[in-house]
Amino acid sequence: MVFFKKHLSKNRLLTLSILLFSGVLLAEGHNSPSIKNTSYSASMLGKFDIKNANIEYINPVSNVKLDTKTTRELVLKLMKTQPVNQAEINQQLNLEHGEMSNSNFIVSNPYYPRNTDAQIDLPELRSIIRDGQEIINPEGYAKPEEGYTLNAAGEPAFFQQTVATRWFSDIRNKNAPAAQQVCAVKFVDAQNQTYEMKTFDSVTDAHDKGWTVTHEHACGTCSTLQDLAVYIGIPNQTQPVSACTRQAQGDINKVEQVADCITEAVGFTQMCAQSWAYNGVHTGASCQADCQQLASGQVKNIMAVNPETGQLNSCLWCDERMSGPGFKYSAGRTRRNSGLTSAITRPHDILFYAADHSLYFSEQSTSENSNKNNK
Repeated sequence: MVFFKKHLSKNRLLTLSILLFSGVLLAEGHNSPSIKNTSYSASMLGKFDIKNANIEYINPVSNVKLDTKTTRELVLKLMKTQPVNQAEINQQLNLEHGEMSNSNFIVSNPYYPRNTDAQIDLPELRSIIRDGQEIINPEGYAKPEEGYTLNAAGEPAFFQQTVATRWFSDIRNKNAPAAQQVCAVKFVDAQNQTYEMKTFDSVTDAHDKGWTVTHEHACGTCSTLQDLAVYIGIPNQTQPVSACTRQAQGDINKVEQVADCITEAVGFTQMCAQSWAYNGVHTGASCQADCQQLASGQVKNIMAVNPETGQLNSCLWCDERMSGPGFKYSAGRTRRNSGLTSAITRPHDILFYAADHSLYFSEQSTSENSNKNNK
């Protein structure tokens, strides 16, 4: 039985729900993190001290369950690593650096210019297999399309660049190689601190060549082990990231301020923070109507999810369908495609557990990489 793998970053959805209600609907004047100080102690992820983090890394497929102390040690090791080719990975995305991209950013805005290529197949809708039957749109969304919308004539209008649109179509339609690709890492020094990232056509291909898989699908701006440290070390980034995104309130001219703030708040690498900033600003500008509708109710219910269908509220779903594909293409890593659980559980959740994060510094991984380097 094969279930369609949904690559929804729940932590990102939580973050953006809060930022929309905070940035669009709530009063201003809330203190946001400073955006200039970039000096951190050895155990700090942004403003979070890993020494005090209540975290445990679990991979049920690999039968890995690290206790809090061991998980903290893993995160601290990940924080000390350095990639040698993050800029190259960003270039391989082939995103156009158009007028909606910040001139001071290395990373391009994945949402502009919008795709106009009508020859790209529309991505299949979410589906699951239940009792041998395929169920389309199991959550029952009124607008189930992701990455595009249909006008009255049934013609699509896309929300992201052409390369991101084609990629999302391929993974949703299970087209090779995009749908089977993985991002993997390999240390290039004896101290296991400097590493290279590379996209492989399959998990088997990466393993056969002595690399350690770090997440599903191609590498992106957030594929670094430092960014993985943030995802493991700060399971819920909602409040710190929303405080940063509140500064823009959907204004693309403030995206640089948001990115700098995110870097200091949670410790994302510069390029990863830029992808997050584009995502937050795009959602802030695109989903005001949906989120304002929810504002007529009680704010405490803005994260409501139907426990039976898994349907997100309109604010969260707007973010996912309008900004999700572009963000996932640019960032590469999400919580779910890294095999990490999130704050919201849904009936149809499937995580990518082929990425076992306990292996990076294991003797087996070190031996494999050493043998590979000596060939």
